[in-house]
Amino acid sequence: MYNDKQRYHKAIKDFNLALQHNPKYIQAIHGIILSYQKLGNMTMVSRYMREEIQIGGIGAFLGTGMLP
Repeated sequence: MYNDKQRYHKAIKDFNLALQHNPKYIQAIHGIILSYQKLGNMTMVSRYMREEIQIGGIGAFLGTGMLP
């Protein structure tokens, strides 16, 4: 919702809160990636992409929703 309104910093904060409760929540990780991408922070995009791939496999990265 925050990403849709271009409130990327708030979105990142809320996604991180969700990850505190469930560190493997792929949708939150993907949301953080999109937020950091919109902010132009490619260092953080790369960090979370590695995490997304590690947790959800390549299917999560490609958006197929396939888990290992």
